[in-house]
Amino acid sequence: MKSQSDTAADNAAPPPAQGPDIERLSSTFRRAVWRARAAIFVERLAPKLMPPAAMTGLFLSGSWVQLWQMLPPTGRMFALIGFAAAAALSPKLVKSGSLRVTRAEALQRLDENTGDPSLPAHTLADRPDPLSTPGSEEMWKIHTQPIWEKWGDKIKAGSPRVNMQSRDPHRLRYAVVLCTALTAAYAGGEIGTRLKDVFDFSTPVVPVPPVEAEAYVRAPERINGPEPKLTAATKDHTQGGSRIFAHKNSMMTILVFGDNKVTINGTDITAQKVIPPSSKSNGKPTYRYEVQLTQENTAIMIANGPRWSLSVTPDAIPDVSLDGVTISKDNPNSLDVNYTKKDDHGIEESAVEMKAPGERPPEATPLPSAQLPRVYLP
Repeated sequence: MKSQSDTAADNAAPPPAQGPDIERLSSTFRRAVWRARAAIFVERLAPKLMPPAAMTGLFLSGSWVQLWQMLPPTGRMFALIGFAAAAALSPKLVKSGSLRVTRAEALQRLDENTGDPSLPAHTLADRPDPLSTPGSEEMWKIHTQPIWEKWGDKIKAGSPRVNMQSRDPHRLRYAVVLCTALTAAYAGGEIGTRLKDVFDFSTPVVPVPPVEAEAYVRAPERINGPEPKLTAATKDHTQGGSRIFAHKNSMMTILVFGDNKVTINGTDITAQKVIPPSSKSNGKPTYRYEVQLTQENTAIMIANGPRWSLSVTPDAIPDVSLDGVTISKDNPNSLDVNYTKKDDHGIEESAVEMKAPGERPPEATPLPSAQLPRVYLP
């Protein structure tokens, strides 16, 4: 709020009633006073803005090269508070004068720009005593008339003279601008994202490296067929790959490089053996698991590791068929038996048992010649 003296001073001395030309000059003079105050304000404000602007540029540069992300969230928070406090207090370290510019300071600037020791700006801004006589006021108008005619439209405020060179002789301000521009170019399209990450004080989630594992399936004895080997790259039919088959009662061996949890159909299993670290296991102990496959659909899941789904095929009933019994062409007293036999477990031995047709009466005693031998099939 302006004081009464400032309000009165803001009004230029009433020009002599000589016509509209003096009124125009008076309006021009008032604008010159306003520009002088604005120029002085800029000259005092600019040096105070240089330290916080430099600190802001350094802060942005550190953000765009992800320097602050190297600190933990708490450390990043304190660093941000420290930068903000330093930027807010740094203008107080600059001695450039008060930002409140008085009218007297503006008039002094105008007089300095004219170079006239008679101080025409002060004279034009002055006014006679309100209690003076009409004759005194008329004399004042006569006195200011030539000054209005000479300086009324020639008094200039001039451009603000910040003179940063005297305050920054080493031109560090240009180094800060260049650093900010280079780091902005380095960040590219991630300028906003990287700056936003500085204000994210949540604890970052450290990604857990995937667990490496492999597995082998050994079929039961005497079963011929593929024995699948499973790795982290193996995709079953639930993952866009092919269905993995294993025979019932096959033994599955799982090797996990590093401690982890292994579940079979949702049930945790315990490692049977722990193998010391080696180069193959990347310096981690190897946990060996053994499980017998008995369920038709078996799902193996390793925490943060691979998972596999196996289709377990049950033991099939042996398939034996007689294709025909004929009298041997070489020996009429012998028979040729044509047969086929197969089993998924393989066949150890098979035989043909023969007996007389029809029902034997309970009281009948078979003759020794009726005891037909068992014939083992090759």
